[in-house]
Amino acid sequence: MLHRCRALLGEIEPEMPGAELLNHPFERARGALQFGQWLRRNRQPARARDALQPSIPLFDEVGARPWAELARSELRACGGSAAGNTAEALTAQEREVAVLAARGLTNREIATRLFISHRTVGHHLQKVFRKLGIPSRAGLRDIDLVRLDP
Repeated sequence: MLHRCRALLGEIEPEMPGAELLNHPFERARGALQFGQWLRRNRQPARARDALQPSIPLFDEVGARPWAELARSELRACGGSAAGNTAEALTAQEREVAVLAARGLTNREIATRLFISHRTVGHHLQKVFRKLGIPSRAGLRDIDLVRLDP
């Protein structure tokens, strides 16, 4: 653990024990997560957000879904947006609803286009907000909709 921390801090030379961890995304992500957790618990939420943000795509890259979810929850706990790479978790219908809502259509307009009820649109939007870690439609503007556009 000491070698990992020293490697992540850049305090050791590339040939020293522990330096090889710098080439492993999972270990880099774990270090960022641990540091972010420590910062959040020591009442430094802005620095914690900066530390936690890069860990999410690293965990996603290696398929460490539980670790990515932990990092997302830590990020939300310190006031950050965990929208990151979770767009692929949306169903096709949720994606369509999200894209149309981001374009400014009302629930009734979306319902008319997709041949579903406006209440179903609202249900899908609530699921989209939860999956993307955003509180409302306004947060959809910050999501990379190119990735979402069906």
